[in-house]
Amino acid sequence: MPSKLLPKPLWKNAIGAASKPKRLKLVQDNEGYYHCPVETCDGNIYKTKRGCRKHVFQRHGWYYYFEEKPKVEEVLPEKVVKKRMQRTYKSNTKNIPMFLKDCLLHKTFKRWLLSPGGGSKGDAQAEQIGCRVLKYLKFCCPDSESEWEIPTGVVDYCVGSVTLLSDFVEYLKEKWEVGYAGIIDYMNAIAHVLDFRRSSGLNPNHVQIFLAAEIYLQRVQKCLTKKMKAQWNVLLSVEHLTQINCWASLEELQAVIPYHGDRFAQILINSSSTHTVIPAHDLSFCTAYVIAILFLMVKGTRPMTFTFLTVSMVKSVDQHGIIDQTTFKTYAKYGFDTLIFSPNVLHMLNGYITCIRPRLNPICDYLLISRNGTQLTRISDIFGRLVFQAIGKYIHATRYRQIIETESAVEKLTVGEQNALSEDQKHTSFVAKVHYKELQSRLV
Repeated sequence: MPSKLLPKPLWKNAIGAASKPKRLKLVQDNEGYYHCPVETCDGNIYKTKRGCRKHVFQRHGWYYYFEEKPKVEEVLPEKVVKKRMQRTYKSNTKNIPMFLKDCLLHKTFKRWLLSPGGGSKGDAQAEQIGCRVLKYLKFCCPDSESEWEIPTGVVDYCVGSVTLLSDFVEYLKEKWEVGYAGIIDYMNAIAHVLDFRRSSGLNPNHVQIFLAAEIYLQRVQKCLTKKMKAQWNVLLSVEHLTQINCWASLEELQAVIPYHGDRFAQILINSSSTHTVIPAHDLSFCTAYVIAILFLMVKGTRPMTFTFLTVSMVKSVDQHGIIDQTTFKTYAKYGFDTLIFSPNVLHMLNGYITCIRPRLNPICDYLLISRNGTQLTRISDIFGRLVFQAIGKYIHATRYRQIIETESAVEKLTVGEQNALSEDQKHTSFVAKVHYKELQSRLV
């Protein structure tokens, strides 16, 4: 990892670092702009102190603890400066050529998907499946205009051709770099249109052809599923996640709350006076800190649970500090978790509700709100940002659940308690499964 990408928290424990960080003094020039204090930096000028401080924090973290830029390999422990592996990004298939969605085939096929016979799909899911089929048909008929009304005979030919299906798999894999899971989704969509055409009544001569195509689709899905699971055994192993700086111990994560605690307490003190103006970024920080408290001190649960947590629910907590999952208005639609709050956590939440939240001009009853006063949704990203500032590791909400399940279950829980914890996570934890298998194989 280049030294310019090492933020301030990672330099705190560097060899030869100053005991206290240097104060950043920024002065405006004659035109009212701020410049980076690092003379060798070629960064842009900044209109605000906040922008300039953020630049120094992220790009020149060494400046707080050293007079001159040190060599990373000499002053930082090896475990901190492990080079991150190249990140893999999801392929973008939006630009794959396709026929227009106004065609009769798409409308009738989507209507069938929404019906009980087609699986009672949701509107968004049916739309997605239909678009995948249109992309496949466009691949089979590249010279046709996008506005072409596709005849049913052409659809039957394309869906029943094993050669075209095989070429389309290679097309997705080689040109568009679609992963195994994405290719499986496309095969599932083609299987749906195959069933759709079969339900509409087939020419007897096409029955055998469709049977061959169905067998091919099943074999492709089975083969790619095996490859995908084998890939997960590597990508979701603790060793790999540690190597790319996306894994931390429970002890490290417990340092996140104390790291930000002083700033949160000071903002609360300042906001107790109604005449004091609190900057917007400090208000957002308090919301982020409450998110970290909920995850780290209440329960490592799904972000959705805290997204739908309301102020009235927090205020109605009983003497045992419990919010039952049936309290959520959307309990029948989503699965939530029962939450238990300690007196210390309740004290901090009440301070946030009393002093900070009203300054965000709330227009809803949800506990966590944005600067516009609306319901906050990107909770996992905010939590990961706060954790990175404290310990310098990329830990989001899902990864935190996996850390809890893997580390605590392996070292501190019985087999029955492990199963209970896995069920409570509400999502299948592949990381924990891979880790358990590795430990079991070593024992064997």
